[in-house]
Amino acid sequence: MKSNTKIVIVALVLVLAIAIGGTIAYEVYNTSNSYIATMAGEKISKAEFQFFLRMIKDDYESKAGVDYQSDEAKKNFWKTPINGEDAETAAKNDALKEVQKFKIMLEKAKESNLTLSSEDLEKVKSTMDNMILQEGNGDRIAADKAIKSKYWISISDYETIYKDYMLAFGKYASIEADKIKITDEQLRSEYKDKMDKEGKVTVWEVFLETKDSSGKPLSTDKVNEKAKLAQEVLDKANKGDDFSNLVSQYTDDVGAKQSGGEFSVSKDEKMPKEYLDWVFKAKEGDIGLVNTSNGYYIIKRPRFAELKETLMRSYQLDEVNKKLDQWMKEDQYKLEKNNSALNSISLY
Repeated sequence: MKSNTKIVIVALVLVLAIAIGGTIAYEVYNTSNSYIATMAGEKISKAEFQFFLRMIKDDYESKAGVDYQSDEAKKNFWKTPINGEDAETAAKNDALKEVQKFKIMLEKAKESNLTLSSEDLEKVKSTMDNMILQEGNGDRIAADKAIKSKYWISISDYETIYKDYMLAFGKYASIEADKIKITDEQLRSEYKDKMDKEGKVTVWEVFLETKDSSGKPLSTDKVNEKAKLAQEVLDKANKGDDFSNLVSQYTDDVGAKQSGGEFSVSKDEKMPKEYLDWVFKAKEGDIGLVNTSNGYYIIKRPRFAELKETLMRSYQLDEVNKKLDQWMKEDQYKLEKNNSALNSISLY
């Protein structure tokens, strides 16, 4: 009886030892795979990396033309080589660069003792509330599930990254950009040189489509309605109505509404000949109506004065990005990869 008790006790000790040992091993594994790299002594979380990797993945698939193809076609794409390495490795390296930029700017913001204001935090709260409403119909658990599917991170991680991004790029980058000065003459020269080098011109446009979602022409009556509307929009533009408001109100190009209908157009653009002919013959300030097989374009070649504010901000932010590119080369911001964690992440 005593000997059996001793055996049972020994067995229990072994079971506990195995259980505890297994828990320790799991915790060590879980901790080692919770971050994908370190920079300046700080860990870069798996969630931060996956947030950027998800966006890089979409960009790669879009450029390869497989974004609307089958899962099998996408899987095959990710096996293809890009610049001597497979597409998945290339995407991970690009995501690492993006998260490195993010962490550098966040570090710079903290060094400058920047914090989010109560208004900033209210904006974050409003954004997250809207996301929960859109993604989960007001249910946070349902929204969390949808966000994990869409962004590969939890709703809590998304909120944290959003706050950090606002601090790094919304505040610090903006403050640094404000410090950069350039005269109107220098800005005009910079803009002209860039456009000439790229063979591009800037236009604002409202597009009224005369084809349905399947690519078939609309009925004659509907085309006539579009033609009448195009003339009305042209008249408003000629009278001096704010062009971005006209874009928001009338254009059928949903994506253009976010940019105010502004495009940089090159001569080899995949656009109708009539459109390109007008764009490259027009002078600054010209407004015109172009009828093409796709629909009606109300186009304006904006004057430099109308572009100056946007061009100034673009120039300032470009200069901040140049600084960021230099910081990325500094030893203190060098990334030390956690290859175990990186290898555990698969795009498909």
